[in-house]
Amino acid sequence: PRRFRRRMTSHVMDILGAPGLDRALAGRGGAMSPMIQETLTRYARAWSDGDLAGVVEAYAQDFVLHYAGAHALSGVHR
Repeated sequence: PRRFRRRMTSHVMDILGAPGLDRALAGRGGAMSPMIQETLTRYARAWSDGDLAGVVEAYAQDFVLHYAGAHALSGVHR
């Protein structure tokens, strides 16, 4: 639903603007690159707009999704 998409977009945007994010990433070997920030921003906006093509475009071609469990979505998705 649209409300969920808006909430999810808001959370992603909050994470991108969180104070100390670059410092936390630096502790792991680096800061968030502008390319990563731009990709996450485009992803969040596409998600919010219900733009499935835009969401899919944000993933690398070799992206693999693993869902654990025993349900209709479980398994490996390429």
